[in-house]
This record gives sequence, structure tokens and C-alpha cells, in this order.
Amino acid sequence: MTTNVNFYKGDVLAITGTTLWNGAVSVLAIDSLSTFDILTTQLASAVATAANSTVLIVDSNKNWVVDEHIGKLVKLDTVGFQPTTQLRRIVSNTASTITVATITVAGN
Repeated sequence: MTTNVNFYKGDVLAITGTTLWNGAVSVLAIDSLSTFDILTTQLASAVATAANSTVLIVDSNKNWVVDEHIGKLVKLDTVGFQPTTQLRRIVSNTASTITVATITVAGN
């Protein structure tokens, strides 16, 4: 599943993963709705601690109390030609991730 990045040239992103990547980088260019360019070094090798998915929302800048959001709802909006909205119930969370229930029945 691809997610639109919604970044702009010059936006500053915080990247974490290894000691070579921890820090802020500026977006140099937006290549498409789902890709962007940043300046890297040949020594850097990013290692994701978690990745966004259909059931996991990641925000490495957060420091939530574990499971403080259980039962709350998250509204997910997509962009594009035919945008959609989904409400998902939070089933668990860590300090920087939220896990939501999968959708079993589509509705309008």
C-alpha cells in the first residue's frame, strides 16, 4: 500500500534508526505523490524500527504511555481523485506506535 507523502520542498524531517541517520534532514524535491528526495551519505544505512501499515500508525516523535489510547477512535483520510475516510478503533499502543483494528466490513 502506498501513501501520499504530502511533503513540500524545504520541509524538515526527523529521521531515526541508526547513529548515522539520527537527526533532521530537509526535503530537496518531491518526485511523485509517494516519493521524495533527501541528502544522504554513502555511510548511512537507515534501519526502520517500525513501518506504517494498514493496522500500524508510527510517529517516532511521540512518547505515549503504553496502551493509553486503547478504545479511542482514529480517523484516517486519504487524498487523491477519490478520497476515503475510515474510522478505526485503537487496540493497543506503544510509546511511538498505534495499532488499530482491521476493517472487516466496508461501509459508506
